[in-house]
Amino acid sequence: MRSTFIEQLSHDSYVIQISNLQPNLQTQLEETLSIFQQKYKIKGNKKILAYNHPTTNKLLKRMIRRLNKAVESEKIREQMDLEDELDKLLESKIREAELIAEKNKVLESKLLEKDNMLEEQKRIIEELQQKLKNKA
Repeated sequence: MRSTFIEQLSHDSYVIQISNLQPNLQTQLEETLSIFQQKYKIKGNKKILAYNHPTTNKLLKRMIRRLNKAVESEKIREQMDLEDELDKLLESKIREAELIAEKNKVLESKLLEKDNMLEEQKRIIEELQQKLKNKA
């Protein structure tokens, strides 16, 4: 049975690796995407890029203007800082959960091993009891 909802959950997409853009930008799209290259990062601030290249690309100019406004806004910078703190906290909690999961696997393995040993001991005791009954 086909479900329209399920079909709308997935869609075609393109993945563009900004780091693999060639230095000689040939298309308007490549030039527009180039503003996100990490080589424009400002030292000491991983969030701000300094793109100082002249361009006639109207879309690129518009994007640069809007991104600059975002950087100039104290509220947006505070929000970015909060998002960074949240990311760090989430990464920390994920690492903790992974460590706990690993420890649980080890403990489960040890418990299973002990259960097997107890079963084996129980079987041996039953065999010995049976032998005693047969001798008596």
